[in-house]
Amino acid sequence: MDDTHTQKSYLAELAQDFGRFITHFGSLFVDSAKNLKDLRCLTVTALLTACAVAAGFFKFPINESLQLRFDFIFLSAIGCLFGPISCMMAGVISDILGWVINPVGGPLIIGLTFNKMILGFLYGIFLYRKNYRPGIFVIWVTLSKFLHNAVINVWLNTYWLIQAGILSEASMKMGAIQVRITKNAVLLPIEIAIMFPILLIVVLVARRMKLIK
Repeated sequence: MDDTHTQKSYLAELAQDFGRFITHFGSLFVDSAKNLKDLRCLTVTALLTACAVAAGFFKFPINESLQLRFDFIFLSAIGCLFGPISCMMAGVISDILGWVINPVGGPLIIGLTFNKMILGFLYGIFLYRKNYRPGIFVIWVTLSKFLHNAVINVWLNTYWLIQAGILSEASMKMGAIQVRITKNAVLLPIEIAIMFPILLIVVLVARRMKLIK
């Protein structure tokens, strides 16, 4: 009986959070824009953006074909704390700064910069002002990271790399897209396992610092 009541309470709380997400969707952007007037918000966003740029230069090899990056952790933290507007701006700035510091891959690909803006949008809408109870928040973290990998890493990144001439459509037909899907599917649970506890700690620290409610 207690387990059934607990399950119903959890589902009701989850439904309430999703309902609030839908009904207050527009206010996420309004509130996020207001954060840009807060000096502490700007300072923390700048620090996390700098960390994202630095982290983008490092890769942790899992095996010969899989490498784990960590810049997504800092962008997701910005989205969690300050919402979509701040995170979209941070995504664009981090991509441009990363290219300026280390332009070895050739000219700046505007499409990939656009992807970082979309990533900031996703992290902002799915992580900002949510129920941070672990059992609820893990759903939002999983949803945001799944869309990151599926929509941006697999689809949009591939599209822009083809447009830039770095990948060919022929290589896609020969199975390159399947490889990208497999890599992102394998990395997804690892990235969620890293991202989830770190964001919980970020929220706890931010509340003690009175950066968020």
